[in-house]
Amino acid sequence: MDDIFADKPRTEPGYASERKYYTDEFINALAADYEFDPKDINLLTDLYEISFRYRLGNRIAASDKEYLPEHRKDLLRLQKKYRAFVDELEALGGDYFNLEVSGGAKLAEELNLAVDPELDPKDYPGMQFSKSYCYWYEFERYLTFFGLGLDNNIDQHKSIGGRPKNEGLHLSIGYIAEFWEDEIGRKFTVDHHGGQGLTEAFEFTKRMFGPLDKIKDAQIITAMRAEIKLLRKDYSDGDTLSNLIKKID
Repeated sequence: MDDIFADKPRTEPGYASERKYYTDEFINALAADYEFDPKDINLLTDLYEISFRYRLGNRIAASDKEYLPEHRKDLLRLQKKYRAFVDELEALGGDYFNLEVSGGAKLAEELNLAVDPELDPKDYPGMQFSKSYCYWYEFERYLTFFGLGLDNNIDQHKSIGGRPKNEGLHLSIGYIAEFWEDEIGRKFTVDHHGGQGLTEAFEFTKRMFGPLDKIKDAQIITAMRAEIKLLRKDYSDGDTLSNLIKKID
């Protein structure tokens, strides 16, 4: 195979870094078996994108494994201080501090720090508020929003139990499915029996992961089933996976 990438930038995904995994020999054999042009720059870029996405997913997962637990500790410390602050406000009388909030808004505008929203009791139907209590109401409301958002963020940073997910596998499987349907022209399907894939799409998928990592058939089958379920939710005749992805976007 001629070095058709010789004059191309070497920093982009799909060029030198990916050819270490999908060698010219690998691509030539793949092209012979599945009847596509091994010199088509667009097809090659699509194939190299698969290996790039696999490695990218695993790099992100490795980074998150170190980052998320530490960030969650920071959030938990903040949550503790937030709850102590709210408890202290309630212990001291809660809306007793309405004048501090409304007065602070006016002072902030005088100091050019922020614009006073000029809250009006008429904008709060069904509530008997003086103007200063409107400020306290909004302060308490947004304080609640912050607490709920903080709780949700902490929950999202929990360590996922069970066997670690192969993020690279799940990130790249969509690119394999799109190539299989749009370029090879066949339906992306999987039929498992006794841990075996039993479809051409499975064999192609397994082959694409071969140079990248040692992945069990069962893991590939699970990832394929998840991808098919996601992209075939509104699948209709004549649609390709690339069209479906555009619909999702």
